[in-house]
Amino acid sequence: MPTPKEIEFYVDEEQFLTFARAIKKGFRASELGWVEMEVKDGKMTLSTAKAGSVLACIGRGTVIGRVAMGNLAKLATAHKKPKGKTKPLRLVFRPEFGEMATEFAGVKAHFDYVE
Repeated sequence: MPTPKEIEFYVDEEQFLTFARAIKKGFRASELGWVEMEVKDGKMTLSTAKAGSVLACIGRGTVIGRVAMGNLAKLATAHKKPKGKTKPLRLVFRPEFGEMATEFAGVKAHFDYVE
């Protein structure tokens, strides 16, 4: 259960990890820089200078921010590739600490807007 200072969303694990792994393998961190993220109205938009993805998500609230490409890769590395039926991936945003986390890893993130 999230605390009042946490905002949680659920996204499809396979789609999220596929995007993170694809940009990790396809580009150098210096080419991409920041991964911009916007979560609102049941959609999570992830975009970089050269790639992007829109994922369906479940959760309440709005989060706009960015995470370093290397940090997004760390989240993907902490998870094994899903086999068979995938489960929702719980993403927790902790703006007070400047953190984005899954059940296996947490990374630094910068937040521009949180509601």
